[in-house]
Amino acid sequence: MTSQFWLSTFRSDEGYLVGVSPEVLHDLLRAWESWTGVSKDFYRSIGVNQNQVAFLLGKAKKMARDGAFPAEEFKEVQLSLDLVELRRLYFGVRFFVYRYSSLWIAP
Repeated sequence: MTSQFWLSTFRSDEGYLVGVSPEVLHDLLRAWESWTGVSKDFYRSIGVNQNQVAFLLGKAKKMARDGAFPAEEFKEVQLSLDLVELRRLYFGVRFFVYRYSSLWIAP
């Protein structure tokens, strides 16, 4: 993973990550948000431990909330469902609402 190379450039002699650039934090946040595997494997793939990743992701999320990163464009997703899939979806939602009706809040 390229992030491992980028992060290693910010590693001090003692092994700490210092002065990580906003671009790298943004890339790290996007990589984390798209990661589908086990979190431990993510840490291992970028070569840092859980505490370091938690600190960096916290910093990146704060920067994202403050508007430091450019907003990504909205991507429209087109779904094409046939009648059978549509019925399954409809009855699945009905079952969920019935099953968890105590959690249902009327609009």
